[in-house]
Amino acid sequence: MEQYKDSRLPATHPLYQPLLRVAKRLLIANQDLPILTELKWKLSIVEDSALNAFVLPTGHVFFTTAMLNLIENEDQLAVVFAHEMAHAVCSHAIETLSKSQFLDYCIIFFMTAIWTMIPSDGIAIITQYFMEKVMHYTFTLTFSRELEEEADVVGLEMAAKACYDVREGSVLWKRMMMVRDLTGAKGLEFTSTHPSNEHRVSTMEQLMPKVIDIRDKCDCPKLPDIDPRIRAKVIQKKVENVVIARKAGQNLALVPMVTSTGKIVQPQK
Repeated sequence: MEQYKDSRLPATHPLYQPLLRVAKRLLIANQDLPILTELKWKLSIVEDSALNAFVLPTGHVFFTTAMLNLIENEDQLAVVFAHEMAHAVCSHAIETLSKSQFLDYCIIFFMTAIWTMIPSDGIAIITQYFMEKVMHYTFTLTFSRELEEEADVVGLEMAAKACYDVREGSVLWKRMMMVRDLTGAKGLEFTSTHPSNEHRVSTMEQLMPKVIDIRDKCDCPKLPDIDPRIRAKVIQKKVENVVIARKAGQNLALVPMVTSTGKIVQPQK
């Protein structure tokens, strides 16, 4: 993509190695999904402070350095990578285009009807503006969140088939919540293209028995006895205390900080 043309890391950069390992493992474990082998997958890492990963319809997957710095291990990396692959598996780009065209036709039909009843340019312009806003918030964003949730579900199943510790998925989204809380970057789910972090954690927790069962049926090694979600709860509690302390103006120099890459840095004692 043009905006990332000058910020892509060279293919020799060490950050590519874990991504390549994860990609290979996911592809081998999910050969029952024909589209995975049909696409010519390509990988790029871009220097960017946004916590983001996305895939193009061609199979070109992008990760930002901030996202990779936030991810703690290859299990979490696999959940994100599989999520992006799931968008391609589910043909979400085609669905989005079809939905967009349908909404355009709806707006044209509605505008034609309004113009027939009230042939006024001013009324037409105002009506079009409000129609586009209503369609955007009521249909476009809702549909986008539905696709993201479907990719979460399919991606988690793909990661399970590749024998990753799928419990790390909810840990990652809890880390995203922590970054949001520490930076104050909150927003309403209603106005977002993605489900909220809380929603995604809830979805993954509901799916956990199913995907762990999928993992077991694939003859995967036993999951570690120590559940990583316990670790996440401890850290999350500390972050909540930090947020409370910050709001109260207490010990501001002794609380964790978030770097420009999204990494949580504990203060030195």
